[in-house]
Amino acid sequence: MNTNYSVWVYQINRKLNAQEEALILAKLQDFADNWTAHQSPLPANVLIKYHQFIVLTADESSTKASGCAIDSATHAMQSIENDFKLNLFDRQLFTYKIAEEVFTLNATDFQLAIDNGIINEDTLVFNNLVHNAEEFANKWEVALKNSWHRNLFNLKNETIEK
Repeated sequence: MNTNYSVWVYQINRKLNAQEEALILAKLQDFADNWTAHQSPLPANVLIKYHQFIVLTADESSTKASGCAIDSATHAMQSIENDFKLNLFDRQLFTYKIAEEVFTLNATDFQLAIDNGIINEDTLVFNNLVHNAEEFANKWEVALKNSWHRNLFNLKNETIEK
């Protein structure tokens, strides 16, 4: 992924099956192939990671994604939500990875997983707030202790204001 690429990560509330993934990729790649900003082509691509994250990338080296372009991407994602009965915009869900397995919990259950020792400061969490290809490559999967998530939860042996 080129470092000029902007990245938008949409976390899905559940894992996709192979058929859903193929249909969603086809629909979103069609969107990406025709995405424009101020009537100029916006080179873009889409991928699905861990069967649970849609990653939209755009090469903004020649054309910047305008507000209207970003709105059209949001509408495309809302269409995916409706067509596949998904939630891509629930900011109260937190996803973490143990070994190569990805899990998603609401905030209450995430804190319980910390309290029960399932999640600790070294557990990988997903920082879906990354903005570009470099951040995606280096800061998307990050240890809880190095993530903004740590400000939301009480880690064992540590007092953090919520």
